[in-house]
Amino acid sequence: MKKILIVIPYFVPAYSYGGPVKVAYDHAVGLIGKGFDVTVVTTDALDAKNRNKVKEEVIDGIRIIRFRNFSNYLAKFHNIYMPIWMRKWFKSNISDYDVVHIHDILNLPAYWGMKFACESKVKYFLQPHGILSMIRIESRKWWIKKKILWKMKKLLDSASGFFALTAQEKIEIENFTDNERVFDLPNGLYLEKFQNLDWIDLHNEYNLNPDTKIIAFLWRIQYIKWLDISLEVLAELNKEYKDWVFLVIWPDEWEKENLEKLAKDRWIEDKIIWYGMEKTEKRYSLLKSSDLFLFTSRAEWFPMTILEAMAVNVPVLISQGCNLPEVGKYQAGEVVSIEDISVMVAKLKEVLENKEKYVLWGDKLLKEKYDINLLIDKLIGYYG
Repeated sequence: MKKILIVIPYFVPAYSYGGPVKVAYDHAVGLIGKGFDVTVVTTDALDAKNRNKVKEEVIDGIRIIRFRNFSNYLAKFHNIYMPIWMRKWFKSNISDYDVVHIHDILNLPAYWGMKFACESKVKYFLQPHGILSMIRIESRKWWIKKKILWKMKKLLDSASGFFALTAQEKIEIENFTDNERVFDLPNGLYLEKFQNLDWIDLHNEYNLNPDTKIIAFLWRIQYIKWLDISLEVLAELNKEYKDWVFLVIWPDEWEKENLEKLAKDRWIEDKIIWYGMEKTEKRYSLLKSSDLFLFTSRAEWFPMTILEAMAVNVPVLISQGCNLPEVGKYQAGEVVSIEDISVMVAKLKEVLENKEKYVLWGDKLLKEKYDINLLIDKLIGYYG
């Protein structure tokens, strides 16, 4: 049995840290299902205000070892993880593993994982989750590009491979390494989890007109998700199309107040339903009960909720910055530039009025490209 070590600075149940948490978890569960022994080394990061106090536990067969961060504030708000005693653990234990899989690579846990795997001649693979994109590097150029990447150059060159979520990310990674070591590995879903979800009568629950279209957003409410663009689009839509509401599901990360003010300024505050966070499978039922999923980010590297919307047969309208052009090719929805609000409004109306057309091939796309069971087999093949 091969022993796999997953290194990530945040892990289940730290869902406030976004997509990489779920991706690493899905990989771990999938590998265990194939007979692998999986350990996750992470920090005690949980959310902005709390730490995970459980130092070691087993969740769904995954052995999880957590190390206390020097500062929870620095971890959450500045991506600075300084886990006490983790370096010593790597030095003493990493040689026990056959493969090390490192998620989110510009932090101390990742650096130590690379360093000691390299010294112990253990295979290690890197999954940047978009962190090597030039947009992110240029935004923090003075310390990331000149300091961290320069210091890590030898370790990047010694990696057995890099996993790219999208074709665009593959191009970005190839700026740092030879393309023979960059492998396609998109995020995926356990599609069977989406088959028997309840339908919720949202019109009755929120006292809506039966003809009202429900436009949903499911993800964290934070600046980088660019919900302000969605509100601008919806404000324009409201000038000629009145029967809609915007259902916002997920936790607020200090952006809701700004968005509420914008909605009020645009005279659409009564059209927004701030549902809040929903950790259970009910969040997928809420999606299923909506008419459309809207995501207008300028820079995402693989938003899982787009796949989740398609899995419950809801059409999607997304910006090009979401980096999922397949959505348009498979008629699972529309991919639109956010540079012209009027064009996006027109596409929004078109998708709302032709829902059946835009879910026609979503299931086919998921089964062909994003079934997690197929992707785990692919991952095992890369491990060798």
